[in-house]
This record gives sequence, C-alpha cells and structure tokens, in this order.
Amino acid sequence: MRTAAIPVLLGLLAGCAPSAPAGPSETTASPEAPVEVAAVAPPSGEADSDDTDPAPRTFFVAERDVKVLSGPASDAARRGLIRAGSAFEVLERVDGPDCAAGWARLPAHGFACLDHAVPGTEAPVAQPPLVTYDPPEPAEFEHYLQTGEYDASEPVALVPAFYAKRWRRFQGRLYADLTAWNAGDPPVGHLEGGAGNKYRFVEVVQTERGPVLLRSDGKVAALDDVYLYPVSRLVGRDLQADPLPEGQWPGLTVAYEGAQVRVAPDEDAEIGAVLPYHTPVVIRSQPVGDGRWWALIDALGPGVDGYLDDRRSLRHPMPAPDRPLEVGDDELWIDVELDQQVLQLYRGDRLVYWTVVSTGAAPMGTPRGTWRVTDKMATRTMRSRPGAADAYYVEDVPWTMHWRPAYALHAASHTFLASRGDRLMQP
Repeated sequence: MRTAAIPVLLGLLAGCAPSAPAGPSETTASPEAPVEVAAVAPPSGEADSDDTDPAPRTFFVAERDVKVLSGPASDAARRGLIRAGSAFEVLERVDGPDCAAGWARLPAHGFACLDHAVPGTEAPVAQPPLVTYDPPEPAEFEHYLQTGEYDASEPVALVPAFYAKRWRRFQGRLYADLTAWNAGDPPVGHLEGGAGNKYRFVEVVQTERGPVLLRSDGKVAALDDVYLYPVSRLVGRDLQADPLPEGQWPGLTVAYEGAQVRVAPDEDAEIGAVLPYHTPVVIRSQPVGDGRWWALIDALGPGVDGYLDDRRSLRHPMPAPDRPLEVGDDELWIDVELDQQVLQLYRGDRLVYWTVVSTGAAPMGTPRGTWRVTDKMATRTMRSRPGAADAYYVEDVPWTMHWRPAYALHAASHTFLASRGDRLMQP
C-alpha cells in the first residue's frame, strides 16, 4: 500500500548560472532567495525534424548580473539571475517600461532588460558545469577509509564539484594557494571538523608534491589529507531513452549485504542468486505472493524468474497517483513515494524517469501533499538550524529546488558513513 505521494508541479527553467561562492550564512530556509538561471536551448529531439535550415538564434552576454523577471517590467516578480559573463538566449524583443535597451523574452518564461548585456555568439551552457574526475565508489569505502587509497582509473563527469571533509585520519589542512603548497609553506588553517560538514573543491591539480584539491578561494588541500566522499554511479532510468515493454518496470536492489533472489516468492524458498547493492533489475509490474514479492525477469537464467521482497531488498515504481488538475497533458510533474523511497517523473500521464531518493527523517520528515516548486538554484549551501542535535554544513548542494520553506529536492550524489560505521546510508 502506498503510504504517500507528493506530486510537485514543475515550473521548468532551462538552466542555471553559476552561484557566487557560498558563505556560512546561506541556508535552505529562505525559498525567496533568487533563482540563478541562464537560458539554454531546448533538448535535442524536441523540435520537429524537416529539411529546412533551423532558424537563427540570438545570444547575449551579461556584462553584469542581470535579473530574470516574470514579465517585461522592473516591478515584476523576480524569477532568477544571470551572472555577469554568462551567455543567454533571447527569443524575441518585447515592449516594456524602465529599460532603455529594450526587454527580451527568454526561454522558460523569463524576461530580462538588456541594458547591461551585449550581443554574443556563444550559446549558453547549462549550469553548474560538471567536473571530470574519479571519486571513490561506495564499494571502495572501507579500503579508502583505512588507507586513503582507491582506484582512480576511470574519470567521469558526474557532479559539479568534489565534496570532502576533515574526518578521522584525514586532517583537512588548508594551504594559502598553490604557490604556498609548492614552496612547502605551513598550512594556514584546517577545514572545520564534524561528520556532517561537507566542503566543496573545484579542481584536482597535479603537483610535484602530489595531487591537491583546489577551492574556489584559491586555498588547497592535499588529496590524501581530506576525506573525499564516495560517489555512486547510480543515475536512475530514463524511460524515454531506454523504454521497457508493457508490463515491465525498472527496479533497484537496496540490501547492503546483497539482495537474496529466491526461487519462489517465499522467504523460506531457496536462494538462487545474490545481487550486489544498487544492481539495476527489470521486474514484472504486478506483485506476487503476499503482494511484497516481485518477479525479476530471467534472474535465474533464460526464462527463469527470481523473486525479491520489497520490504528489504528492492525498490520499484508505484502506480501513479491522479495527475494534479493544474498539470497539462504534456507538462512535467514529480511524484515522490515515501513508502518505496522513489521519485517518479511524469509527462502528463506517462512515466518518463524513475530513481531512488532518501526523504527527510524526523523531526524534519518530508510532508505529504501537493506542492509547487518555488525556486531553482544551480547550487545552494545548506546548514542545520542552530543547536541541532545532528548538525551539518554542506557547501553548494547542486540542483536545488525548494517546494516549501526548508524543504527541497536536490542532488544526493554521495554516500556517507552513519552512526558507528556499521552501514552506509544513501542520502
């Protein structure tokens, strides 16, 4: 039985501009904070294909920060911000007051005054940009924690920054800059300790003294002197690009010790296979047995299904709740299922993307209900309330979308050690 569904009405923005360096005072408790956006081209494949040449596109570059508003007037509601130096696309020029250079209509229902922008030639790029590196994987956690070493042989663009902290054997010493590090100067400070603190680094730099991580303020830390968060390669399933036949659903194993695939939908049945944590699977879309068992197609050989229990070993989609009345046939909306801890993205009534999530726990448990997204930010620094028992500070959390004060959908790319280290938790 579904315990909750939280459809979130999405007011889509086309992209985001880089955030300014986050300071300790930033918090997710203020959804009125500006959304940082830069208009980008629609995804490929959305336009009808024909033999005619595409219409020319018009680009501008912001000379200083440019406000994105809900209409072509200076007193319109603020929707976002285009950072100085960022490119953006202009769909058309429109009439409006209080703007000498004229107003521009942007993608994603935004408007900007062109007084502080100049024509450009480069198309905008979705923000924040990704960095290419090879962080530890969750399976390497124990070895990495003990030795500081991991297999870094497959760099990949996953997330927009490195996240690290000072913890246990990792001292988190900070040096003034690369010159000071190369000269062997002493450190100028440390990352603040605390298991819940996560600090953002923007680049790995190879030096004669070994690799270092670079912060946006120029300070550096030795790679082997900070705990670099493991990053799961899990990305969910895009059911538009990778559809499944009717009657089949995507699934994901979630048993840390390995998901035990039974030969029959019964916990006393023989174990036919054991699948590692976070193994993508394909299941039949109707449960069997007592309603908590699901058939894994061909799990035990061609034509031989296996069975997993969704109370301990499996996450899967849930039947869709009724589409909110405000959502059109071709509009996107999100359903978050608290029981299964999954997120389902719909276009109208069609499921187009599915993945796992981790919702809030008490005392900040995720509220049930239907909500509209109030803002979107490329990155947002998050911190716990003063005096919180489980204190945390996380710099520049990417792709943050508030739907209620202090509640947001956001990226959760890493795993972290919980309590005494007896298990890994997926944030």
